[in-house]
Order: sequence, then structure tokens, then C-alpha cells
Amino acid sequence: MLSELNSKIPASLTGKQRQAWKRYASAVLVASTCLSGSLAANQGLLPDCASDCNAVNTNGTELPEQRLPNAILDLERLTLQRFIERHNRSIPQHERQRLISAIITESELLRLPAHFRIGRQPLNKLALLTAFIRVESTFTRTARSSSDARGYMQLKPATVAWLDKKMGYQHGSHRLFESQMNLRKGARYINHLAELMPDLRRTVLAYNAGPGSVKRGRWKESYWLRVRTAYMQFLTLQRTITAQNRAASLNQVATNP
Repeated sequence: MLSELNSKIPASLTGKQRQAWKRYASAVLVASTCLSGSLAANQGLLPDCASDCNAVNTNGTELPEQRLPNAILDLERLTLQRFIERHNRSIPQHERQRLISAIITESELLRLPAHFRIGRQPLNKLALLTAFIRVESTFTRTARSSSDARGYMQLKPATVAWLDKKMGYQHGSHRLFESQMNLRKGARYINHLAELMPDLRRTVLAYNAGPGSVKRGRWKESYWLRVRTAYMQFLTLQRTITAQNRAASLNQVATNP
């Protein structure tokens, strides 16, 4: 992986800058440890290191397999913050931070088949959950539709109560205006739909129209297009921030060898 990163050194760099790039590549390698299925491995921002989960960090201690390195967690938080601000500037800071934490935590509940993809890359769960929230409520916690769909993911209490009973989950239909509860129920509902539908597109359509309607060929294609667009916009922002951070780090180590 390190050799792959080093092979991408731009030819225009000076000798000092090339050495700086190599040092930064080493730091990226450490940060990418144990990211199987996560932001970096999924989107090619960092090397895929699913087979290297026993690697150690710089002080020789083993990195917990299920814990995102701080550098990646910071990147996720920054991307979420900017994406949310872009679409809803009125959300209070404390509420935005609560939402960001909930998205990072609850997106890990998504259990989707490996062939569910947007484009060629494996699905980014963080981006997908964020895209749903963007389309459903534009990041408005108190959103409530005329059909009584509530919260960030616009869930109906009756649907949540039914799924809770079916799956044996803790009852939460009365708490849909709570950030974490709303996202948790939304992620679990997506998982349920994924078991019924053959691909991601129809899973997304079923979230909006209902699985019965989709099976009968009744849906709004525009809903899928909006979710897909939001998903791609999130990833584009993520890549932009990554490139900016990489350039800043490269400049810093180049000027302080």
C-alpha cells in the first residue's frame, strides 16, 4: 500500500517535496488501518487495508479493530458539518453536532448486500444515510409531514411500531423527534427493505413509496435520483476536503523537514 501511494508522487515536485510526500504517505498508511468497509477504503481516499487489521500504531500498541482512527473520524465530522451547513444553515450548533454524532454511529447499523452499489465503488454507508436525511427532511429534526412522518428520516410511528414488534426491537415510535432514535429506526427500516428488494435503487424507492408499491411497479423515479445525487455530492465534498488536507499537510512537512 505504501508503495502504491508513493508511486502517485507528482513528477513536478522538488526533491524535498517528494520526501515530504513519502512521509505523509506513511502517516496515511497508519490512519487507514482497520478501515474495512469504511469511508477511506470505500471511496479510494486511502488504501484498502481490510487484511491489515492487526497492524500497530506508531507507539506499538494494537489499534482496536472496530475503532476509526482519529484522522478519519475528524474527516467524517468535517465533511458532515460542511454538508449539513450547505443545506441547512439554521440548525443550531449543538443540534448539528448531535446529528453528526448520530449519523456516524447509526450508519454503522446499515447491513446491505455487497452488490448494492452506486457506481463502481462499494457503498459508503455514511454517505447513504446522510443522503436519505438530506432528501427526507433537509436536516430538520422537527420535520413533520401531512401523513405524520416525523424527524430527520421522516418515519411514520405506525411503521416504526410495526417493525419494532416484528424484529423485537425496543419500542421507539414515540421518540422519533430524538436524533439518534430517529436515525436508528431509519437505518433498521432500510435494512428491512434491503431484504425485500433486489438492488439498492429499488430499496431506496421502497423507502419512499413502500415495498408493496415498488413490487407493483408504482414509484417516483425522481426520489431515487435525488438520493443518488445527494450521495454523490457528499462524496465529492469528502474528496475535496481530503485533497485540501493532503495539500496542507504536504506543505507543512515540506516547509518543516
